[in-house]
Amino acid sequence: GGGGGGNTTLGDLHPSYVGWGDYMTAQCGGWSSTLDPGHCGVLGHPIESSVPAGHLPAFEATSAILGAWIEARLDGLRGDAGERHRLVTVGHNALHSLLPSNAALDFVSHHAYGTSPRNNLSCVYCSALNVSSLGEAASVLQQVWAGNVSRPVTLGEFGTRTTSGLWPLYQPPLSVGEKGGSGGPPGHGPRQLQPPFRRLQSHASSGRTASAHGRTGPLPSSLQARSPAPTDPGSCALPETCVTGVASTLDYYLTHQVTECNTAWSDAVSDNAGPASPHHRCPATAGVGTTAWDNSVYVECWTAVLAAGKAAGWETCTPTTPPPCGALTFQQSALVDLTVWLRAIASGADGALRWCLAEKPYPLAVRSDTWTGDDQRDPTAHDAYVSGGRFGFFWYDGTPLGRPKPIALATRFLAGHLERVGEAVWTDSAQHVLRITEAPGSAGEPQGFVSFAFEGPGCLFAGGHSSPAGLALQFAAAQGEVATVMLSWGVNSTDCGVVAMA
Repeated sequence: GGGGGGNTTLGDLHPSYVGWGDYMTAQCGGWSSTLDPGHCGVLGHPIESSVPAGHLPAFEATSAILGAWIEARLDGLRGDAGERHRLVTVGHNALHSLLPSNAALDFVSHHAYGTSPRNNLSCVYCSALNVSSLGEAASVLQQVWAGNVSRPVTLGEFGTRTTSGLWPLYQPPLSVGEKGGSGGPPGHGPRQLQPPFRRLQSHASSGRTASAHGRTGPLPSSLQARSPAPTDPGSCALPETCVTGVASTLDYYLTHQVTECNTAWSDAVSDNAGPASPHHRCPATAGVGTTAWDNSVYVECWTAVLAAGKAAGWETCTPTTPPPCGALTFQQSALVDLTVWLRAIASGADGALRWCLAEKPYPLAVRSDTWTGDDQRDPTAHDAYVSGGRFGFFWYDGTPLGRPKPIALATRFLAGHLERVGEAVWTDSAQHVLRITEAPGSAGEPQGFVSFAFEGPGCLFAGGHSSPAGLALQFAAAQGEVATVMLSWGVNSTDCGVVAMA
């Protein structure tokens, strides 16, 4: 209890924790589960040396609060003599894995998921960076926890959703008491979410990728985001008050908050779009909300907004268009998720656990995962409920057991390979090499967006729309799909195996 008989919270003891959100924005441009250097910079040991200037008090206060929370739970667990031998960790979804107070745990458990657009969980950005950063998250944390208080590093969760062709995403949810066929409730056509869902698109990579405000830098050409072609200010159809209003709001976010460029654009447009917005300078017909900033109307006005800000002496930044967002097929998801395990082997990480075993039908998610929102009134919540249940090794087909996805077959084969070559071989990370490359096809041809090759003692695994260049193993998948081929042979025996998924 505090003075005057009141209660004292951990927040009262460590008030600087309120700056944690600003720290995340300064470190990684916002919430990040992959910790990729393109957005978070170089993270190392001691981690305090990587914290941006001015944000160390928030970082240390949050670590102190987490440390007190961990200590209280460890006291309970280890107070029981029958539980003292058990290893204890905490699963972290974002930058909390960096906090020094995790040293009280037996190992670090981080959750890494691919990046999706705001308010659209049913697709994932299709770039080599978004794929490679999943497994690389463990490598980043290995560097952070490589000091005096070293801890084993695992990925406690990772995985991709298989949402390609998932019909409920195109339909409104059924209202209670309504009876509708497979086409949805009577009187309703297909429901369009923004941005529109589409299969994976091939794309050219050029330009720079945005990171925390004031800290941009080039990435290797295979990992860069696409930059939009400059537009003529005269092609902007929005009223001048809207253009100057967005520019002035941009200036506020960029000078008064540490905000990543694309996030600043998203918030600046949202704050001006439509009569319900705080400033209501822009017509609702041009789009509203946090996804309006990069629709066709506003993209045509990006140059005009930048010019208005410059003319008025306001601070603005040029946004980057993210890679295409694709709804992954079973085969594409298996390829991506397999690379995470292979990266763990090649980097010497201590484990990776894929989420999850079996899928939950979305009507059950609506009843249990109520924190997501109202399925009947919120299209974003409906999207989250439906796509959030598509992580499983087995897909729900209406039967008690479901059906295995390709990732289940790949996992079983990988486990057989590890047993075949033996622990002494597969735990030697120096003998294993994983290469992930961007693999766009001919213009307009839908296909896989990355390829990979993994080589080590007794194995050769590869995946992509076609075999990576220079690889002895040759294959090609059907148009619009990817294939994964895995070859394994015993190092000290004649035993061998092969599996191909396409």
